[in-house]
Amino acid sequence: MLGRRIRNRQSRILISYIASLVAFILAPILLLTGIFLSNGLHQMEAAYAVSQEYTLRQAIQNMDDDMKSFRQVAIQIATDPDVTPYVLHTNSYDTILAIRKLAIYHAQVSFFDEMYLHINGDGNLYSGNGVISVNNFKNMGYRPQGEENREDFDRYIAEGHPFALSVNGNGGYLVKKYDAKEYIAITYPWVDSGVHPLGSVVGLVESNYFTDILDISDKQYHESIYLFDDDDQLQFELENGLEFSPETLKLLTDTYREPGIHTGKVNGISCFIIMGAAQTTGWKYIAVIPRPQFFLKYVRSENQVAAVITVLLVLCIVFGIVLAFRMYRPIRKLWNILEPVSPENQNILEGIGPEMVKRGEWEHLHTSVTRIAEMNKTIARELEENKEMYSQSILKALLLGAVNAEHAQGTLAVQDIEFREPCSLVIILYCMSPTRASQAEAAKALIEEQALPGLHVLMLPENNGCLTLLWNTDPALPPLEEKITDLYSVITGKTELDWLFAVGSCCDNLNGISTSYLEALAVGDSMQEKGRSGIYHYGEFRKVQESNELYQDILAYVDAHYDDNDISLSGLAEKFSLSSSYLSRFFRKCSGMNFLEYVTKRRIKKACCLLRDTDLKIKDIVEQVGYFDVASFTKKFRNTMGVSPAKYREQVRQDTDSADKAEE
Repeated sequence: MLGRRIRNRQSRILISYIASLVAFILAPILLLTGIFLSNGLHQMEAAYAVSQEYTLRQAIQNMDDDMKSFRQVAIQIATDPDVTPYVLHTNSYDTILAIRKLAIYHAQVSFFDEMYLHINGDGNLYSGNGVISVNNFKNMGYRPQGEENREDFDRYIAEGHPFALSVNGNGGYLVKKYDAKEYIAITYPWVDSGVHPLGSVVGLVESNYFTDILDISDKQYHESIYLFDDDDQLQFELENGLEFSPETLKLLTDTYREPGIHTGKVNGISCFIIMGAAQTTGWKYIAVIPRPQFFLKYVRSENQVAAVITVLLVLCIVFGIVLAFRMYRPIRKLWNILEPVSPENQNILEGIGPEMVKRGEWEHLHTSVTRIAEMNKTIARELEENKEMYSQSILKALLLGAVNAEHAQGTLAVQDIEFREPCSLVIILYCMSPTRASQAEAAKALIEEQALPGLHVLMLPENNGCLTLLWNTDPALPPLEEKITDLYSVITGKTELDWLFAVGSCCDNLNGISTSYLEALAVGDSMQEKGRSGIYHYGEFRKVQESNELYQDILAYVDAHYDDNDISLSGLAEKFSLSSSYLSRFFRKCSGMNFLEYVTKRRIKKACCLLRDTDLKIKDIVEQVGYFDVASFTKKFRNTMGVSPAKYREQVRQDTDSADKAEE
């Protein structure tokens, strides 16, 4: 009966766990649902905006590539000897050939319905179909809309601004053909080789060209796209469900100048404004997408959302029940462990009230927990007595990388050692003066007297009596270099000995301490071997080492290839992934001369050996030492040696003969 009562009480605990956990999980479900819906809406908006921004960039690039082809054709026409005399009437020519060449150029920009050449002061237009007067062009071919626009069209094609369009900003009209289709004229200046304006190249493109390229919007969304020239004049618009006044469009171009996706209000409506710009033409593109429509689209999918939320609710309830059983499991195990310490005479509890059973149960639980607490106090006293030893052991393990950082952090917290500051580094102190080991103990006492926050002093047997400092500090206030310098001054001033401070790099986590320790060892071993005292940081030590290694590699490469005729500073810079300017300064700093002087010196030295030891012709020697021109080599040789190569060979051989005769 007692066991049944206890089990019933435990069952009530389980039920309370289930009720509280399920309530705790379900309470914020509305908040989570709101966040879920909001995130889903924002993701839909962002995904569509990014997609449209990418599509608009592709459309801009396609149109820009076409205009780049137009510009290239205009430049080719201006320098084509088969076309220019034909148009300018400056020379005899083959008219059929000129027309054929213009037709070929037109084929290169096939998106134009027709392409004409207009010469300033000439009443004709020239194309791959032949010659037509401007008046016939306007009456029979492409007719500007409205009689009042005819003179404007003459001025438009005469001015020939780069990539000017005959719509709103430049002419304010469309051009219609006899087939009733609407066309837009695009001009580009035609200049001669002296960059003097001769006229303009005029391309006629059907207005559907812009519609086909810029019609990028998803049909289920409202979106308007506008094209502006480099003077921010509206040239083309494609409106889908939105219409904006010229004042609103002017405000858009003034507000959004940088390419990319922007958010803002247009006529009081929150919108995505996608800005794009073409590199070749300087045209600007703006797409306006109202944001409220995304919410309406998202609401239409609420059935799916409701299903997801329902599944989420069921999962939360199931999770709460499972978690309650898992939380109850330790209590059941604890009772099973402590049950042997129940009252010896269980029959005494038979027949007494539930409250007495409860008191008896918790009394024995209390007795067991008290015994455990007393054992923990004993352990705590032992830890306190050996705290210094434990601290030194765990810090040493950190330095040697023999312990996991998370485990070390927990152990150090027990020892009241915390790494709160953002920087940890290792400093190894070497006494450079002949002294006894007791000086290290004296230095340790001096450092501990300073009571510097976060500074721990260790004496590791591996370091032969050197002091090892593990310092967790803020590197900013005051600067870390200043702190180390002050500590160095205290040690050297009070011990009156020469000390070497080998400083490792700062690290922002415990795992990096072992690396800082190894760096300090590397600096210390190197500087101690050289007999130097002072403060040496690993960063500076590494830069010097890398600089020396780089110079030796560069010098070895130059010495192996100085006789290559194509060796150059730029090629050497590319070989070692450096800029030419940096390599020039670096080489001069290390060698005391510039790169060209060094190569010339090596070549002249090699040439002297060949002149002295061989009978090769000077021309062959010039080629072997990396020169092309004998005269240039002779000049450099004379500037260096004071005589010509031939004279040098003659003098050397005379000196050799004189020496041989003297020996005889």
